[in-house]
Amino acid sequence: KRAKEIFAKYAPQKKGKIEIAFLEWDGAWDGPSSDFPPYSQGIAQWSLANAIFYADCLGQFALNGVSAAAHYDFQSIGYGLIRGWDKFAGWGGQHWDGEIIRPKALAIKLYSRYFGDISIESKVENSGHYYKKQDWWSDSYTGDVPYISCYASRFSDKNKISLVLINKHSQEDLKAKIFLEGIKPKGEGGLALLTSDDLMAQNEGSPARVRIKDFKIENVKNEFKYTLPARSVSVL
Repeated sequence: KRAKEIFAKYAPQKKGKIEIAFLEWDGAWDGPSSDFPPYSQGIAQWSLANAIFYADCLGQFALNGVSAAAHYDFQSIGYGLIRGWDKFAGWGGQHWDGEIIRPKALAIKLYSRYFGDISIESKVENSGHYYKKQDWWSDSYTGDVPYISCYASRFSDKNKISLVLINKHSQEDLKAKIFLEGIKPKGEGGLALLTSDDLMAQNEGSPARVRIKDFKIENVKNEFKYTLPARSVSVL
């Protein structure tokens, strides 16, 4: 949104014609240089916190019409979606064990498997918030950040919608009332839930500590209640 405001200010004749792409982005840069056991712990790059950041970013990209957003390292020791190095890459470290998947990759999976291809309008009202302080990056955002985010979509090839509900609170479950307009729910649906027991939980050293669980939900109406688990991404 801020980028589009800059375009409108400095190139008004190009408003709405300039596409936006992110060719390298992530939520932390503390990936260690070694992935040999025992694994480093408390790594934000490998954590559930980074997955929640990813889920919010992907929702913002969809909401604001970002044309492309590429994760830079698919596989690497510190920053990859999966750990290790390709054996022909010429670098050291462990090769991928075929088991450990980093939480941010699971956030991408939620959108690729469960989110529709057409964005639809959604809004969040009366969410609690926390205050984001100024940090070392002079142009970074400072101000209130809502604990709850919501992104909505529909599928062009099936009679189905999808809601992504994010709870960024590290400790508290948050109750929400969901209102659906212009939709006739059939009464039941699916839930894909990404969470774990701690915001800094990682899968290195504890495979599947952070994972997606699938559930069935009932009593889905035009108005229904849903409790967002702490530190979670829910896709209904």
